[in-house]
Amino acid sequence: MKNARCQTMESIYSILKEITFRNRQFKVRKRGEGFLMEVCLTAIDPKIAEPPERFGRKWYVSKFSTKSEIVQTALKAVLHAIEHDAREQFRYRGEAIFSSQFDVD
Repeated sequence: MKNARCQTMESIYSILKEITFRNRQFKVRKRGEGFLMEVCLTAIDPKIAEPPERFGRKWYVSKFSTKSEIVQTALKAVLHAIEHDAREQFRYRGEAIFSSQFDVD
């Protein structure tokens, strides 16, 4: 199998640094035998000198993931973050009726 070696934090970051999309970057941390990947963007607010970083949900990456699987997971993370932003900004009669800010309880 092509790309069959075990991934490390460094190998995952070397793959992710080849991805560009708007101002998004990726954070990775170790989780058990695998890793968690998050898409990160800096919120643009002209009133704030140093805008805060915002993170998307965490996506599991197996240590056995291929390069293609890592890139596909990064795309999924970006698409999910874009949908999240769209839901927050979409308004009907001035209300964000599809906002993804909710608590299941």
